[in-house]
Amino acid sequence: MSSQHTAARQRVEAALAGQLELRELSVEEGVVFNAEISAAIQESLANANYGQVLSKRGVTTVALNDAGELVEQRPDGISMTVSPTRRAARLGK
Repeated sequence: MSSQHTAARQRVEAALAGQLELRELSVEEGVVFNAEISAAIQESLANANYGQVLSKRGVTTVALNDAGELVEQRPDGISMTVSPTRRAARLGK
């Protein structure tokens, strides 16, 4: 790796750390910066447990179980399979 590439990488890392303004990056450095941000977001999303996060916020969620059934998961820890009859009743049908 050349010293020019090393300097560019250091500038990108400084921008990622908030120590360098984005407008100070070259176009090429900006592309690398955006790729780094995109990769970090994708990794964070892939590792997130959305059910747990939403439960802590008091949100009831639904998910598919291994049998392909909808399961309602309440913040209080209660889980129940949502049957077609129950869904229709909730929708007023």
